[in-house]
Amino acid sequence: MMTPCESSDDEAAPGGRDVNSPLPGVVIEIKVKAGAQVKSGEPLLVLEAMKMKNIIRSGRDGTIAEVLVSVSDQVRHNQPLFRFEA
Repeated sequence: MMTPCESSDDEAAPGGRDVNSPLPGVVIEIKVKAGAQVKSGEPLLVLEAMKMKNIIRSGRDGTIAEVLVSVSDQVRHNQPLFRFEA
């Protein structure tokens, strides 16, 4: 079961440069690459936490400058996952 994960303001601020993890877990799929143009609400990554798959979505329109994690990485709460171009 895939659960959409809504990000709070401090995790993926619409005007911020970083998309941070809203919860600890394991990266199981990365859906975008550096240079990708994304829209607000677009899926960026799938994170497994407590045996549930959570879709991490973009909080704004923009271009992904950097992907800061890899598949199988353990991430902690509020860890940066992506960075948008300025």
